[in-house]
Amino acid sequence: MGNLEPTETHCEVFFIGLKPPARGKGIGKSLLQPVLDDADTKKVGCYLVSSNPRNNTN
Repeated sequence: MGNLEPTETHCEVFFIGLKPPARGKGIGKSLLQPVLDDADTKKVGCYLVSSNPRNNTN
């Protein structure tokens, strides 16, 4: 990420991969939810770097 990486305390998700048959079923969300909950508890930001535009939703 270089100069785009946040400088404040944050959580990072380095990698999550699912085989195509497992995609679109909420499995990735289930894997991410504990990380997001922990970040909320600690009141820190969390970001995911993704090359898949489908993952870049609000």
